Amino acid sequence: MKEPKRILFVSQQIYPFLAEETPLRMLNRKLPQACQEAGYETRTFMPKFGEINERKNQLHEVIRLSGINIIIAEADHPLLLKVASIQSARIQVYFIDNDDYFNRRKGVVDQNGAEYPDNEERCIFFARGTLETIQKLRWLPDIVQCSGWMSALVPFYLRTAFKDTPFFARTKVVVGLTDERFSKPFSPSFATKTRFEGVNRDAIAPLFDKEVSYQTLMKLSIKYADAVTIQTPGVDPELIAYAHELGKEVLDYKGDTSAYVETYRQMLAEMEVRMREEAEKQAELAKNSVVETPPMPKRAVVEANKRVASRRRTVVEVQPTTKRRRTTVIEQPSTRRRKAAAEEPKPTRRRGRADAKQPLSKRAKSATAKKATSKRMTPTKTNRTRKKGNNE
Repeated sequence: MKEPKRILFVSQQIYPFLAEETPLRMLNRKLPQACQEAGYETRTFMPKFGEINERKNQLHEVIRLSGINIIIAEADHPLLLKVASIQSARIQVYFIDNDDYFNRRKGVVDQNGAEYPDNEERCIFFARGTLETIQKLRWLPDIVQCSGWMSALVPFYLRTAFKDTPFFARTKVVVGLTDERFSKPFSPSFATKTRFEGVNRDAIAPLFDKEVSYQTLMKLSIKYADAVTIQTPGVDPELIAYAHELGKEVLDYKGDTSAYVETYRQMLAEMEVRMREEAEKQAELAKNSVVETPPMPKRAVVEANKRVASRRRTVVEVQPTTKRRRTTVIEQPSTRRRKAAAEEPKPTRRRGRADAKQPLSKRAKSATAKKATSKRMTPTKTNRTRKKGNNE
């Protein structure tokens, strides 16, 4: 049976885990369900903000997937992974958590509406934590759908840090643009913080030593994406124009989830066609690369036969009386020595003092034990005489 295709949703906010019901939160809630009903296998990741009630939503920690250390700005930040499910939709949601970044913070802004100063590090932690967890889960996605600016670095990391990883080699990335943005630009050190093993300086060079605005971050995400979807009205026209300029496939805003599911279906169909073409090319190359061994030239065959014949010499003698032919094969000295050594009987080795320490077989041990027992049980003549004298 053919395995179902897999779609990973990386969303910044999902209803009902965030209490306020908005069109974007409802879309991120309904889209995984629509994909599952269409026959796809889905997983959903979102940040574990402090306003999410763990008891009400029945969150519990996945210990075997927790404990990954993510280094940001030369500091270790342990990842805690928690999971919950939406029973009515049969959707499983994983939460990326950390005491410093998410658990003690309400959302992206504090109670006074001010943005947190370390939102840039939270964005990095969420993107890297999601990809590291997916690898540890060994759950290979065919499509990754990102929603919200906090997931903007997922396409960038997939095409740079995880570029040479066979796990994500065929994964397609879709970036969802929304009307929610951050107003305070990220610090000039943001580019340095995003780097880790596998991320070249050239890939992030446009962001070095400058403040990173919302438009700059989302353009970086669009650059490394395969397609773009408009998930809410009021999206920045500059970002839409940039996606068209790069030749990306853009899906305009649709209130119904069926349009998104159809987009995923078309992308997966194109992937299958491309994979089939690549397989045919590889088979053709393998067929053409087979080199047939040319036949040995006649001169080489003659020389080989001469070398074989030189190893032995045949002498034919005719007996004068019987006139019978006697053929004698005289072989080389080295061949005679090898045969004589093989036919010579091997000397038998006697058991002496040098072999006294070698272990005995079970049969030999049993015979030795019986002999010793019989000696102890059979009285000698002297012992019988002593016993007789004592009795008298």
